[in-house]
Amino acid sequence: MRVSILAAGLVVAVGAAVAVSLVLAAGAPVRGDLVQRGADRSLSAVNDSAVAAAAFGRDFEAAMTADLQARVAAGQQLLHNKNVHAGSAARTALTEGSVDARLLVVLAKLAGQRRISIVFIGANVPLREAEVAAATTGQLRSMLSFLRGQQAPYLPDQAGLVRVARGKYLLEIQYDAPSPIGLLG
Repeated sequence: MRVSILAAGLVVAVGAAVAVSLVLAAGAPVRGDLVQRGADRSLSAVNDSAVAAAAFGRDFEAAMTADLQARVAAGQQLLHNKNVHAGSAARTALTEGSVDARLLVVLAKLAGQRRISIVFIGANVPLREAEVAAATTGQLRSMLSFLRGQQAPYLPDQAGLVRVARGKYLLEIQYDAPSPIGLLG
């Protein structure tokens, strides 16, 4: 899901199949215009985001800005952790604050326990999916066990080992939309 804050509102694109525009002018009702059909669970997430936007009212943009600043700071702290190696695309995402707060928190916790390589961060903005490498498959299994033991909101919607080559695996972590705001504040 790509989220862009505009002066008068918020534009949310759900995959390539659906585009929804939420008008958030002061006092204006939140409205969604379905441009193309074919939404799945993501449409429910958009509705949840609309409810959250309505709940914040006039403070929505300020809350989103504060959340972005917190994600930028957390991403930069993660990059300064000696146990974290990240490729250039992952570094950019972490530096720009594009990564979901839940993912930032669990990556920091995993890096507190051992060296990790963030191979991939992606799947919509804020980026809610990561693939992580470790020295051994046993370490990956240990990280997977840790993730499966989390409680909401940090319990991933999907987590598992993905085979990428003979004898080589990555830990895949994925959170669904909507991304909660204020977790890092």
